[in-house]
Amino acid sequence: MNTINIKILFFGLLKTYFGSQITLPIQRGTTLRELLFQLKEKIPEVTEVLELCQLAVNSTLVDEDFLLFEPDEVAILPPFSGG
Repeated sequence: MNTINIKILFFGLLKTYFGSQITLPIQRGTTLRELLFQLKEKIPEVTEVLELCQLAVNSTLVDEDFLLFEPDEVAILPPFSGG
């Protein structure tokens, strides 16, 4: 089987566009960079926000070269300010 399912959690402004979570079928061997590219293609309005986000897989911060496996859970964390 060449596809796997990845759960993606969205926060902040991204929830407006994607909802709080989705499960996305992707090709086996996909990196986070490629996943972000797919999301940008799907909704171009979020491109700038996605480029500023931190990424976590299974609650661990990772970079865009991270290789995804089923049943990974990706969290896309936009910049936020505290107070």
